Amino acid sequence: MGYQAATFYNRQLNEDERQEWNAVLALGDKAREEMKGHELNFYLNKLEQVRTKTLTELALHDDQWLDEQTSFGDNRINNYFKWFHVLTHEVNHRGQINILRRQAKQTGSP
Repeated sequence: MGYQAATFYNRQLNEDERQEWNAVLALGDKAREEMKGHELNFYLNKLEQVRTKTLTELALHDDQWLDEQTSFGDNRINNYFKWFHVLTHEVNHRGQINILRRQAKQTGSP
């Protein structure tokens, strides 16, 4: 969500987005409290919502947009680098999700 706001809308998260995502983005105990204990479909639905919005927005941008550089901490990086980072991060989580799916099937959980 943070990358969506920064790259698609050139802004920080708004108040509603911060309410929904801040604990998760910060990680730590608060994130574990808020995100732990849901059914697998809860997490899959969140992932699908963010992915759908991302794909919709990416379709509106061209290759020139991918080359646009903005500040990122003390550096300037382009949108291609930012979204490559998001993609590799999601691939990692997809592996985790697949493990959870297999475990759920073995235990008979939905």
